[in-house]
Amino acid sequence: MLVSNARNGSIDDFGQLYQRYYKSIVAIAYSMTGSTHTAEEIAQETFAVACGDIIRLRDLGKFAQWLAGICRNLSRKALRDKKEKRLSNDMFALIADQPEDEADQDLIENVRQAVLSLSDKSREVIILRYYEGLNYEQIAEINGLTNQAINGWIFRAKKKIASYLKKKGLYNE
Repeated sequence: MLVSNARNGSIDDFGQLYQRYYKSIVAIAYSMTGSTHTAEEIAQETFAVACGDIIRLRDLGKFAQWLAGICRNLSRKALRDKKEKRLSNDMFALIADQPEDEADQDLIENVRQAVLSLSDKSREVIILRYYEGLNYEQIAEINGLTNQAINGWIFRAKKKIASYLKKKGLYNE
C-alpha cells in the first residue's frame, strides 16, 4: 500500500519507505564503496532517483529490489568516477568496542581482511546480516532472492571466512 500511495504522489508514504529502507541502502552502498560518507551520499541520491522514477516501477511488490538496484548502479558509478575500488580501513567501524588485547585486535583485523576478500555479493549479504542485523527475509527482499538462496550465500561466505582464518592459524573447527 505504501508503494502504491507513494507512486500516486504521497510524500508521507514515500517518507515511510525511506525510513524502512534507508539503513539497508546505506549498507549496500557501504559494502560496495567501503566509505560511510560515500554510502550515505549514495543512499540520499538513491532515494532522490527513486522519488522521481517511482512512477516507472512496474511491479510494486519489488520496490526493495528496484531500490537496491538503483543503489548498486549509483555505487558502481561512484567507484568508476573516483577510480577507487579499494575498501577503506573503516570497514568494521561498526564494531563498537575495540578490544584492548592485542590478540583480539589481530583477530578483528584478520576477520576484516577475510570479509574484504569475499566477492561483492557475499560481502554485501554478510554486512547486511551481521553488521546491520537484517534477517534473511529482509536480505532476500532487497536482493530479489529466496530465503534459501540467502542462506546459501551466507553459508558459503562463512565457510570462506573460516578458511581464510584457518590459513592464518586463527580458527579451529
